[in-house]
Amino acid sequence: MDKKEVVVVVPVYRPELTVWERASLRQTVGVLQENYPVELLVPCGMDCSAIRREFSGLPVREVSDEWLGRKNGIAGYNRMMLSAGFYELFRDYEYLLICHTDAWIFRDELADWCRRGYDCVAAPWVRRKVYDLPILKQYLRWRLRRAERAGRMIRQSLYGKIGNGGLSLRRVESFRAACEKYGDEIERFCSMGNHLGNEDVFWAVVPEGFRYPSQEEALRFAFDTNPRYCYRLCGSRLPMGCHSWSKPRMWRFWQQIIPLPTRRAAPQRISDPVRQSIDRRMEKVLAQPFSLLVIDHQNGFVANLQPVVPDPYREQPFAQIPHHASLHGVVLNLDPPLHLEQNIEQPCRVSLEPLRAAGRTC
Repeated sequence: MDKKEVVVVVPVYRPELTVWERASLRQTVGVLQENYPVELLVPCGMDCSAIRREFSGLPVREVSDEWLGRKNGIAGYNRMMLSAGFYELFRDYEYLLICHTDAWIFRDELADWCRRGYDCVAAPWVRRKVYDLPILKQYLRWRLRRAERAGRMIRQSLYGKIGNGGLSLRRVESFRAACEKYGDEIERFCSMGNHLGNEDVFWAVVPEGFRYPSQEEALRFAFDTNPRYCYRLCGSRLPMGCHSWSKPRMWRFWQQIIPLPTRRAAPQRISDPVRQSIDRRMEKVLAQPFSLLVIDHQNGFVANLQPVVPDPYREQPFAQIPHHASLHGVVLNLDPPLHLEQNIEQPCRVSLEPLRAAGRTC
């Protein structure tokens, strides 16, 4: 039986998408669904009603919550993408396009990439020109040789490799066969417990005989890290898509290119009794030194958040306000929901401060 050419699969692990993720999914569907099947991949038993309301035409495929979801997090996802059983689910297709909800598709060139016959196509990990400075180049070469002698892999080992998994085209049979062939290596990667043990690193460095595009060709498929530098390498031409566009350090480049809605949530008037109720609530939570408080004077709401783990790359902690939040009888209907992780002015800038600094105007 002849196989179908390609299926687009979008993994979703939360029952509600952020404004960024919804925009990404709408773009993926709008560009690709006319010519290819697009599926949502969700954990078994997850309530998808909110997603189905907005994307009613998309089929949903369930997988074990051991693989996808918050139960095992990234470790479960790595295990799924390194399992022959996962690729068996798509045995009717020649290729599988993994498209995360932080990927953005600019144009449809998917059929062309499938015809090129590669086993794996993804954004490369590019090596920037600064690393060619004599002293730095010599140091990095020594560091890489030292790691290789010790049998270790470092980030530098990935430069020039093809494999970022967030937007990646995979030949189904090649990946399935490699999962069976490299069982011991897979176990070693899954036990590493750091980003160098992620599944896309495995697919970039381990399989022998895989056909990959060159770095220059792969950059026409997708950008991931260092998008501004990748854009220059491509002669100021965009690829078919990109990954990680919504991360703060990437958004500084992509905000000039990716069209996102700028409409702010409609202001909500707060009556005096409600304001007094909020003030009383604030007095109570001020006694909790490890709580966090979000205040938005523009839209008139305050929300107490549970403690969150700070991002090690940022000074401020981050969290996410749900689409519907309630506080002491006050219902907040935010459209779009506020995604504080981005820390930019779209759709709305909000300060997230320790309570001792609460009261700062957004």
